[in-house]
Amino acid sequence: MGRTGRGSEGGGKALLFLMEHELGFIRFLKLKKVKPNEFEFPVDKLANIQEQFMKLVDKNYYLNSSAKDGYRSYLQSYASHSQRDIFDINELDLAAIAKSFGLSAPPRVNLAVKTSGKSARKHKLRDQLGSKADKSYYKVTSDAKNK
Repeated sequence: MGRTGRGSEGGGKALLFLMEHELGFIRFLKLKKVKPNEFEFPVDKLANIQEQFMKLVDKNYYLNSSAKDGYRSYLQSYASHSQRDIFDINELDLAAIAKSFGLSAPPRVNLAVKTSGKSARKHKLRDQLGSKADKSYYKVTSDAKNK
């Protein structure tokens, strides 16, 4: 699977964090004869460094630029994943994803996504970000080939 499973030995190790709606990927891995070890982390044992992380990213130009690039790459990769039934871009909380990169607001991202209905994606963004989505923080285009 991916780069960790390539090569003459065909083995490797990877750490994978999944959101609840992505847990179907574990079944996919098992079908491919990959035996994942599952771990759960108690929330009360985790240190809350989010505020400090966001301040650091906000103050440092290079970290901020890298965070924006990482956010864009993450969404583009997610939108183009071959397991779209598991990795559905419409299931993502875009504001929370931006926050995980240390960004206080989601940067603009151009995505070619398959939509169901005339403006399903625009409504999804409006629901998550309120009126900010109407002010061109995002430019989402519909992929005519996938309709």
